[in-house]
Amino acid sequence: MLHLMSRSRFSDPALYKRAINALGENDALVFLGDGVLALAGLKEEDLPSLAVSIYFIEEDMAARGWSGELPKGVQGINMARLVELSIEHPGSISWY
Repeated sequence: MLHLMSRSRFSDPALYKRAINALGENDALVFLGDGVLALAGLKEEDLPSLAVSIYFIEEDMAARGWSGELPKGVQGINMARLVELSIEHPGSISWY
């Protein structure tokens, strides 16, 4: 499953928690739009312990002027890679 998080965990903590709890083994989580702000101050222990791939859209991060440290394993991607992820995962859930 591909999970698309477009809200910051600061603007809606309950939504963020539901999204994290909904992640399953081998899912992917992509932070996009204002969702990239959820990565600010995020620590490795805040991430799920499952085998989940975590990404953010580099263009969205740059547009918001944030360039802080990211937890290990969180990867920046472009829109072409997002399209590839949507093909690789049979379904998607948008969290907004």
